[in-house]
Amino acid sequence: MTEAFPDAPYLVLVEDDDVDAMAVERGLRKLDCRQPVHRLYDGEQALRFLHAAPPPAETPLVLLVDINLPRMNGLELIRELRRDSDYDDVPIFVLTTSKLPEDRAASLQLEVAGYITKDDAALACRSVAEALLRAGSGTSLADAPWAV
Repeated sequence: MTEAFPDAPYLVLVEDDDVDAMAVERGLRKLDCRQPVHRLYDGEQALRFLHAAPPPAETPLVLLVDINLPRMNGLELIRELRRDSDYDDVPIFVLTTSKLPEDRAASLQLEVAGYITKDDAALACRSVAEALLRAGSGTSLADAPWAV
């Protein structure tokens, strides 16, 4: 992954675990999701990446954020992004191993598009695909050529 901004709409995956990141990327490929995925390893790196170019023209279509990240955790990252009006319309999904009610409540308070546990990677990919369709053509997942 490079930190250069793509010309096409893209996804951001903030995940420090290689196996989990590969599972998400594999799931997106299975759904024939062709948007580039830019993987970042912690919240600080994600903020640097996201603020490297002037939004909103270059904001990502969707963000997938793990909660348990080094340096700046996922909830802190989402809080920072929620303070920036350029990210008001960007769906943010929490993708985590945490099943703690307080993590779920904190995420929902930050108005995330979804709280998905990593044991359901298929749901994560399907949710991202739905968000991409809503952001793009306005069609439903059932009408997509890669519907499952």
